[in-house]
Amino acid sequence: MKKVYRHELIEISIPANSTATQFKIPDQPNLRNMKLVGISAYAQENTPASPISQQAVITEAEMKKVYLTLQDNSGDQFVNLSPLSNYRTIESTAATPNIERDFKSFTGQMVNYPKSFITMSSALGNIADEVVLLSIWYLDPAKGNSTATFGNKNGGTPAKKQC
Repeated sequence: MKKVYRHELIEISIPANSTATQFKIPDQPNLRNMKLVGISAYAQENTPASPISQQAVITEAEMKKVYLTLQDNSGDQFVNLSPLSNYRTIESTAATPNIERDFKSFTGQMVNYPKSFITMSSALGNIADEVVLLSIWYLDPAKGNSTATFGNKNGGTPAKKQC
């Protein structure tokens, strides 16, 4: 059974007709000093629009041009130009719709989001605003780094915390 982690959905805006090939990840106040355990990326074929801004999500073809760089709080880039398609967790084909894979796992790094960014091999050439949509799975050190657990409902000994 999969562990249940805390989750935050974030987006990186790609303005229409932009010629830029690098975009910073916006500050994520809810994720400051949280321990990263996983990332999932989404393509328009499975998630047409972001629930945050209602803008279109990049397509699978566009995703193949995008690379992720993450910097930690000490200034080290622990992920450098990793293809974003490596983080795609939901895929569909006509024969097998919506296959879900596990998210890309990490070991509790604390990400400095404003210093992290995506890079594109070439400008997307999008005629409308689009977003790169990411799920961030994390642990909160202030909460003891535990995953969700449930005690015994029958009044017995509560389940042990998982760490």
